[in-house]
Amino acid sequence: MFIAVIALWQLFPTQSQLVQQESNYTLHIRQNFNQSGFYPVAQIPSKNLYKPIGDWVGRLILPTKQQLQDSLDWVWIEVQYAPPTAQKLVGSIVRLEWKKNKNLLALRQVVTRDINFTSEVIKSKKQGNIHPFRLNGVRQVGLLRSLAGANPDDNAIVALDSSTIIDASKEKYILQIEHQPVLATGRFYGLVKIVKPIKSSSKTILFPQVKQYNDYFLIQHYNHNSNKFDGLKEIIRIPQQVIDQRNFAPSSLQQIEQSPAGEDG
Repeated sequence: MFIAVIALWQLFPTQSQLVQQESNYTLHIRQNFNQSGFYPVAQIPSKNLYKPIGDWVGRLILPTKQQLQDSLDWVWIEVQYAPPTAQKLVGSIVRLEWKKNKNLLALRQVVTRDINFTSEVIKSKKQGNIHPFRLNGVRQVGLLRSLAGANPDDNAIVALDSSTIIDASKEKYILQIEHQPVLATGRFYGLVKIVKPIKSSSKTILFPQVKQYNDYFLIQHYNHNSNKFDGLKEIIRIPQQVIDQRNFAPSSLQQIEQSPAGEDG
């Protein structure tokens, strides 16, 4: 019995060390409203009320392990918004790379690094911290691949500026850039005033399919003619984030319509 007790005492600490703590990223990405695919690419809001966050908006996709062996700094991008002249690319996955420019080449050489995790990084990952494990062991990782591989999933949304050009050589479309992509959280933005939350009874009548949520609000858009928030009224959803490993939610909807931060929209 004494031997059995010692054996169990040594076994349990080992098992507890093998249990990896769930990351906050994992908890939040389970919510459908935190996933890029939750928002249809073809659904574009009114141009009079909302503006795109950039000339181009897309979701970065890290190349396959085999493709990563070429030590070049290019990635795939799912085009989610494009200028009027390139609407045919919306919804397509194309290659994103740098323009062939000497200055850009010098910059890329300065920031390009081989990625090899140390034991400290592996230990940190087991504690629930996010590290670019898909890039571990990859040589010559540059700006684009570091952005695309920063998260465990291909969900980095970026905006590209007007200097982006389309190369249609070899019958394949390629986007070429000269400025670093800007990380973003969505495709469109608007200036609104939160009027009041929509209570369950009203919401059930207006949106019977979403009666389980308590995160719908009546908002009023800014009017450029009057310079006041007396424009069109509509109902929007501001999803409530879940409580994570820190034992609190990263944002709260409680009395958001009364917040002084929203006085100017």
